[in-house]
Amino acid sequence: MSFGIVDIPDVPDRAGSDFDRAVREKLTSAQPVELPIYTAQQLNALTASIWRGHIVRCSNGDAGSECLAYCTGFNWKVIELGGNISLS
Repeated sequence: MSFGIVDIPDVPDRAGSDFDRAVREKLTSAQPVELPIYTAQQLNALTASIWRGHIVRCSNGDAGSECLAYCTGFNWKVIELGGNISLS
């Protein structure tokens, strides 16, 4: 499986943008959501206050491993994942 790295757009204000509408549509369509992938270096270069409350995939953010990341408005935090899903 290959992971594409997303180019980071210079977006000063995304309120009401096509991006936000697309995310809302995905979240309400009852289908899996594909999160954009960034590197830790790309995320650290972003203005965190603009990205507050966003969740992304980070290709190398958990000591070099892929993880989910949440922006607090100041920092990007690793979201700890549990074990694999199981029927038992």
